[in-house]
Amino acid sequence: MIILCDIDGTLDLGSGRVNEPLVAALNGSGDEVIVVSARQDSRLAETRAWLNDSGLKFVGLHLSDFPSGPNANTAFKKFKAEALLAEGKDVQAAIDNDADARAAYREVGLDVYSPGEFVSQFGDESRAIDP
Repeated sequence: MIILCDIDGTLDLGSGRVNEPLVAALNGSGDEVIVVSARQDSRLAETRAWLNDSGLKFVGLHLSDFPSGPNANTAFKKFKAEALLAEGKDVQAAIDNDADARAAYREVGLDVYSPGEFVSQFGDESRAIDP
């Protein structure tokens, strides 16, 4: 199974602070993680370095090449989920701190979680953080 996961406000709690309970829950899940972020693709090197330093085990990273603007975050994430599903990827779930992004993922048939919900259900509930 593949889980899509956001960065800003989800894995990164701000100022580069890692959401350690979420990383631990994802790493312990036995599932593959693909990071899908609305960060612009010009930030690829910086983002990959941060993810590598975070300790997250991930198999893919997709940053947005959509023009920035209203709803660009949600549109990119929905587009990427649909594209991965069309490629035959076994994407089953998505974790995002943004309610609109979760709604978009839900529209394509994925199970959706806020970071705290995922940790509460699959990790150490006492450490759940929902920014």
